[in-house]
Amino acid sequence: PFHVEKWNILPSVDPATRTLQVRLQVSNKDERLKPGMNAYLKLNTQSQDMLLIPSQAVIDTGKEQRVITVDAEGRFVPKQIHVLHESQQQSAVGSGLNEGESVVVSGLFMIDSEANITGALERMRQPEKSHSGH
Repeated sequence: PFHVEKWNILPSVDPATRTLQVRLQVSNKDERLKPGMNAYLKLNTQSQDMLLIPSQAVIDTGKEQRVITVDAEGRFVPKQIHVLHESQQQSAVGSGLNEGESVVVSGLFMIDSEANITGALERMRQPEKSHSGH
């Protein structure tokens, strides 16, 4: 048996043979695997529950990952999420999002920019705290 280090399922299925292609990265120290060889695989996988969302819906700040959801009143609500992995323009979300929540996919730059501007304006409108004794 060979230990698979990384794998990726290619996005197309052959309807005639009902097969798909998988790219695998395996350790081949003794060079038993040669280019062009075919294999039958037994995949033993275990994974936690996750939701798939379009990757373009994810705002990655470098420190955290967020999405913009839409609440029952139609308001935009940012939510911090944890992305487990991303493949073929789909992100697997492990936490921070519930099944059935609406996620904004397009126009994120506009929403994120507006939220930053609105937050800055709110901070400017707040009365400054007095600095007694200075």
